[in-house]
Amino acid sequence: MRERFDVAILGAGASGLFAARWLEGLSVCLIDSNLEAGKKLRVSGGGRCNFTNEYVGTEHFVGEERFIQEALDRFGPKELLTWLEGEGLSYVKVKNHQYFCAKSSQELLAILLRSLQKQSFKRGERIQGITKLPENRFKIMLSKGSIEATLVLVATGGMSYPLLGASGIGYEIAQALGHEVNPLKPALVGLTLQSSESWMKELSGISLPATLKVENHTLQGDMLFAHRGISGPLILDASLFWKKGSMEISFLSDPLRYLKGSKGFISSSLPLPKRFTKALLDALGIMDGPFDSLQSPLQTTLLNALMAYTFAPAGNFGYSKAEVTLGGVSLGEIDPKTMESRLCSGVFWAGEVLDVTGRLGGYNLQWAFSSAYVAAQGIIQKLSSSSSKGIPHG
Repeated sequence: MRERFDVAILGAGASGLFAARWLEGLSVCLIDSNLEAGKKLRVSGGGRCNFTNEYVGTEHFVGEERFIQEALDRFGPKELLTWLEGEGLSYVKVKNHQYFCAKSSQELLAILLRSLQKQSFKRGERIQGITKLPENRFKIMLSKGSIEATLVLVATGGMSYPLLGASGIGYEIAQALGHEVNPLKPALVGLTLQSSESWMKELSGISLPATLKVENHTLQGDMLFAHRGISGPLILDASLFWKKGSMEISFLSDPLRYLKGSKGFISSSLPLPKRFTKALLDALGIMDGPFDSLQSPLQTTLLNALMAYTFAPAGNFGYSKAEVTLGGVSLGEIDPKTMESRLCSGVFWAGEVLDVTGRLGGYNLQWAFSSAYVAAQGIIQKLSSSSSKGIPHG
């Protein structure tokens, strides 16, 4: 006996689960390769899930602005918070603008999982692909059989965290349907270093605030030195914009105010970790001592390094350490008002699989929820239109 549904949702992550909540009353089947839904959501935000931000605009995303704005206008942070409050979620605001679950991400996940009480969920099923049947239905091939559905929502996420079940199946489906998939790369990820910056690898564990310039973007935040290279919020954000070539880091905007006239050693005079300052001095070939005792060219070298240290990363830590995937299904082939494919009627898209990537701070989960809401409404509209025309579904 063939299993038939109104909607097949490919992926039971944040966007897939959220869409299912708005499709109650329809026969929906969620499909995921994991045995548990929302595995990536469980570990997000250090296990507390930074699910949105007080300040959300297109400037916080990499992607086509009008497309992103359409979804945010329909279902932005205000609408999300109102909905979550109605569902009983307790949350806290961190740094005056980032919203986290009060205790753990499990609180938010529990709300989203309520949809599974009324819907079907195929666990541990790898999606092999989809085909359109003659009667305007879709067949979804799975590792353990197949199902049929009137409409399909692709919410498979990106390729980050493969240990949590991430794969490129959503992009494969898109290409099979004729969609363009823009180049993919790990994002919100640490950066590896070339041999000329090997001195940074000796500073593993040290964190400090800095300002960074990359590809016409100026970013501020904490950077963390790691065994493999550099990381921390500042560097993760920078990875969104870095392509190839150099970036510039300012460790201090005005180091001279701390050094000029000081009788103390440079490493003691600067408001920076002493271990960091000594490593930088060694890398520059400058002896630690009073700044005024240095020859003028060495003073200039040090000041330039502190205010505008320029270097080119070697690469990044890869998908296993990346929080998201940059790139994805081309937005020009998706209707922003419904998230339906312009190339294959009946297929909808939501979340990270699309070519939209947010910065750190809850923006990617907000995108998952915003795009899923628009897709769910588009699906409801599509099925209502089909019913009014006497076309059966379910």
